[in-house]
Amino acid sequence: MDSYRALTQDEVDILVSQGCSATNWSGVTVHPGYNIDKIRFADFVDKVRLGADCEVYQARLKDTVLGNGAVIRRIGRIVENCEIGQYVTIENVGAIVSDASAAHGIGVEVKVINESGGREVLLHPGLSAQSAYFQAFVSSERFRQAYRKLLFEHFNKKQFRQSRIGDGAVIRDAGELMNSAVGRDAKIHGAIKIYNTTVNGYVGAGSIVKNSIVAVNGYVGDGCILDNCFVADSAVLDYGFSADNSLFFANSECLRGEGCSVFAGPYTSSHHKSTLLLAGVYSFYTAGSGSNFSNHRFKLGPLHQGVIERGSKTGSSSYLIWPSHIAPFTSVIGRHSRIVDTASFPFSLLLAENDKSVLLPGALIFSCGYVRDAMKWNTRDKRSGASYDIINSELLNPYTVGKILHAISLLKDMKAGNNILGAVGVEIPEDYIDKALARYHAGVNYYYGEVLAEVLDDYYNKGKGLLSGNSESISEEWVDLAGLITPKKFVHFLISGIEGGRITDYYSVEEFFMKLGKNYKTYEWDWVSSKFGDLDLERADCRENVREILKNWKEAAMLRVELIKRDSYKEFTENMSIGYGLLETKDQDFVNIRGYFDDNQFMENVMKQAKITFERADKLLALINE
Repeated sequence: MDSYRALTQDEVDILVSQGCSATNWSGVTVHPGYNIDKIRFADFVDKVRLGADCEVYQARLKDTVLGNGAVIRRIGRIVENCEIGQYVTIENVGAIVSDASAAHGIGVEVKVINESGGREVLLHPGLSAQSAYFQAFVSSERFRQAYRKLLFEHFNKKQFRQSRIGDGAVIRDAGELMNSAVGRDAKIHGAIKIYNTTVNGYVGAGSIVKNSIVAVNGYVGDGCILDNCFVADSAVLDYGFSADNSLFFANSECLRGEGCSVFAGPYTSSHHKSTLLLAGVYSFYTAGSGSNFSNHRFKLGPLHQGVIERGSKTGSSSYLIWPSHIAPFTSVIGRHSRIVDTASFPFSLLLAENDKSVLLPGALIFSCGYVRDAMKWNTRDKRSGASYDIINSELLNPYTVGKILHAISLLKDMKAGNNILGAVGVEIPEDYIDKALARYHAGVNYYYGEVLAEVLDDYYNKGKGLLSGNSESISEEWVDLAGLITPKKFVHFLISGIEGGRITDYYSVEEFFMKLGKNYKTYEWDWVSSKFGDLDLERADCRENVREILKNWKEAAMLRVELIKRDSYKEFTENMSIGYGLLETKDQDFVNIRGYFDDNQFMENVMKQAKITFERADKLLALINE
């Protein structure tokens, strides 16, 4: 460890001649490698320690430690009670102060999802979407007390004696940092105020961040106002976005608009100033301009909450009143002034027509938009490696397909004339039921074939794998834990373990989530194979069963391509060229800008994938027929 020494009288005299002062020069200690020429117009109060080759210019320091190579220039008021790491740059800053109450945002209670409270999530560095979802949605008091005890014991919500500025951090042109910490290589450029916050990522000009945590690679751009928020690895808030009591997880991108009590799961996207995200849980979500929600009926307060499940979208000027529940991969168009619950009907279109909400189940199961979304999510994953969020971005999985199977059952009952709707506040046109059933069946067949083909590839090509799943791990009901798709029974196992005191360590909880994510493919096959019956390829009847699944897969893949092509071609019809050709022919202008349908990159990728699917199906059918 480096040894520090007191200043000599000659050094004190030199520092005084360079415009420096101290309440007590004996409280100033220096590294043997410090450079006295770099200490100018500095005022030292109480105990200050200077590292090797550090620079101080026009700054007042109180009870502060400067690491080697640190640079502090032009401080308006004071730097007090700070431990400043190596090669840190702090320049043109009003004040950095920490007092005895400092906790750097750790332990802040965020009133997420329900503005009136009851679903509070405790902030801490490394908060994962799964841990936050757990805290928010397991509402039993026994669990909440046990989980909070676990968190407090791990993070030891204590008062910090000093604020820590990590090695390589840069703070420039900022106002005040009060009771806050700045992580290694973090950057703050032009922020107005940072209060009771940990910044491990970036905060930009004109921003105010209070009682929050910005994770490594988290980005809070210019003009943002945040209070009681978490910004995860690769999450981006920018262009004046404002939020309170909200959590933004990996790859979310919210610009210009505002949020209140928002649980923004992975890939939540809102880019418009006129959009308000309010009191709900979202993930893989896209908000159109002017999307709006209401949680207050002017009776008992803002009590209501909403659920918009993974992959859903709200169109321009759309509106939903809470409480409502929107199924996965649903597009909401128009204003819906009554409570709606479409949770049982994924991949649907929800339309507002003549003051009614009309639901078209399964209309979007092979929508080009959702297929394109799935392709781009993986390519747009900007996580740094420090993210704790577990993300499964597959469109079809046991959770969504389980909902499809339930929807098929409900639609069959409706078709039979049974008085069962399975949704609240919506109308399902009777003449659409057959089309919905056909779409849903195709989706199931496509998914089953994809999963079976993957297992058969291993079975034939790699000489490994069992066609029969593990019946002990089969769980009929699955859940989506903010990006983690997993059997519900394992979640209940974790809950009971925490409530019963068998799980008392926070790392054990995160490792449990990681294990569930790692074992997803195994659990998925166990679930899918349970739908097939016996898969012994030595038996003729079983081989016929497998052949039937593969044939259905190929047929569904053909329908998938046809529906995607049909949907995509709508972007190239004659009406789409309106507004083109102002200075040249309309057709030529359209082609120059948009290209030809047959040359569209997305469709090329779809066709390439379809060709591979058809070839795989034919190959596997041939192997089974041998």
